[in-house]
Amino acid sequence: MKGIGKRALSLILTVVMLFTLCAPAYSAESNGFEYEIISNSTSVRITGYKGSAEIVTIPDIINGRAVVEISASAFSGNSIIKSVNVSSNVTKILKEAFSNCSSLESVIIPASVTSIGDSAFANCVSLTSVTISSASTAIGYYAFEGCTALKSITVPSSKIGYAAFRNCTALESINLLDSVLSVGRYAFDGTAWYKSQPAGLLTVGKVVYSYTGTETDVVIPDGMLCIADYAFSNTAVSNVVIPEGLYYIGLYAFYRCPELSYLSVPESVISIGTSAIGYGETGRIEDFVIYCNDGSTAKSWADGNSITVELIDSCTHSYSDWVVTLKPNCIDSGEQYKRCIKCNNVHTESIVPLGHSWSGWMTFSEMSCTTDEVKQRTCTVCGEKEDSVKLTSGHVWSEWTVVTEPDCSTAGEQTHECTVCGEVETQAIEALGHSWIIDDTTDSEGWIVTHEPVCAEVGGKTRTCEICSGTEDADVPALGHKAEEWTVIKDPTTITVGIKEGVCTVCGETFTADIDVLTEELPDNITDLTLKPDAKIYFNENETCLLGINGCTTVTDVLLQFEYPGHIIAADSTLTNQLSGDDYICTGGFLILLRYNDETQKYDPIDMIYVVAKGDVNGDGDITAADARLALRNSADLETFNDILATAADVDNNGEVTAADARKILRVSSQLESL
Repeated sequence: MKGIGKRALSLILTVVMLFTLCAPAYSAESNGFEYEIISNSTSVRITGYKGSAEIVTIPDIINGRAVVEISASAFSGNSIIKSVNVSSNVTKILKEAFSNCSSLESVIIPASVTSIGDSAFANCVSLTSVTISSASTAIGYYAFEGCTALKSITVPSSKIGYAAFRNCTALESINLLDSVLSVGRYAFDGTAWYKSQPAGLLTVGKVVYSYTGTETDVVIPDGMLCIADYAFSNTAVSNVVIPEGLYYIGLYAFYRCPELSYLSVPESVISIGTSAIGYGETGRIEDFVIYCNDGSTAKSWADGNSITVELIDSCTHSYSDWVVTLKPNCIDSGEQYKRCIKCNNVHTESIVPLGHSWSGWMTFSEMSCTTDEVKQRTCTVCGEKEDSVKLTSGHVWSEWTVVTEPDCSTAGEQTHECTVCGEVETQAIEALGHSWIIDDTTDSEGWIVTHEPVCAEVGGKTRTCEICSGTEDADVPALGHKAEEWTVIKDPTTITVGIKEGVCTVCGETFTADIDVLTEELPDNITDLTLKPDAKIYFNENETCLLGINGCTTVTDVLLQFEYPGHIIAADSTLTNQLSGDDYICTGGFLILLRYNDETQKYDPIDMIYVVAKGDVNGDGDITAADARLALRNSADLETFNDILATAADVDNNGEVTAADARKILRVSSQLESL
């Protein structure tokens, strides 16, 4: 009995274990996420969501088990979710997982996700931001179809499935990274980007997406890496050049191209999709030729599909017609190339310039003795003009002919004639000039005194020409009075001459003569002067000073010291108009030097000093930008100042003129600052 019991218990345990292994996955719920344990694993997949959150983060772990999948239709039709952040444990998002989530605006897909299932985010009409982190993430069929709010997308994925972004009507910016290996048919049809493309070869990133043009010869640009599925299918191309460096040719890429009978495939191609080359509606095309290198992927693919191969390792080139890439003009060379239909070898040649096609010469100026010959012609092709100038050689003159002989006082005249054009030129012959008689009766210049001069009367003299007998008269200056002693009648001043009187020692006549005005000078730099005790200083209400000088003191004896230096200028007739009130009171920026006049019993102006204020470098009475420029030029050693100008320009009183002084003067002139 005991043995039977043990065998029965063992059988029961075996049945229980088998039942456990074959039991369906366990389903449960956590924080609104419905999930199930994946059979034979310690992981779970999200199967649904009952929560009400707008921002959803797929958890890394539920009840100690890693979340590795989002099941088919798990969130499909949810109208609440606005944002989804997928955890870094998830490796798969299965088909229709988030389809028709009408409020979903953004989704972040981490690098752990290796596949996005078919229609996973289809018809999410509010989706504007999609972040795909990994190049290893494959995008399934229809994955984002109908996401009409999506405007831009960056795709690193290795594979983009059939119609993956079709009818994303707002999608206008597509950035495919170099990691994209294949692009499915209709992947971007119906997008704003697709609708904006001109007819011809459509490329996105480094992918040849499709060909919508009518040209039969197509050259794929250098740098392209991939030809998308069906890219050239059902087109009339007859010659397609694939550049070295392209590595992927998608499914049915050249399917049903009835005019295409050959294709050169470069050695860089490492993958060719099903029926990509040499297949038509009824299957493989007879006599289709693939030109490729021995040992290449294209050679293996062609052999496996029973398509004829011609090796291009030692190609005997068969060139197409010349294609002009740069047309020549009259002076510049052009450029053209032809390409081998077997190996794509390109042979380039330059095209010689056409040369100008000149019109006839147009004459603007005929050649003459006085004018140059000027002509011009124009190229009838490019309009360039060419000038021709021949310089005139000038008149060819005959010898001079005397028309009128000159005499002592009258000029003569002579002419000569151009032997080419007949022009006559007239020229004066200078008068000969008198030849004065010089002998024992004359002085060295031929003069004979006819009337002797005296002290106060002039004499006379004459001379005669020995050629024409003409005469010339002249005065002999009066001898002038001479005196040994003088009597001063009027003393000179610095403004008026004096008068002196004497008796002529020759004729005994009494006469007068002028005494020169007194010479007075002020130093160039008045800052070096000091004030003598006997000088009088007066100040007006603006503290403008005025110096009065008594009658027995000369300007030379006066030494000044004044706070602001200035330029020294001469007094003029308008000086008295600048005085107001008493004769010694000055207005404005003038320092008036006066001397008392005994005759008029008034102060006479004898000189004045124009006072230059700080900042007024040029002394015009205003502080302007011109003063700032002068100060700046002096600070840069472009202008030399005397001590007076330097003191006026040194507004910060630091003993030197610098750019800082120029800036301050400019600010004062702009009324931004005051001195």
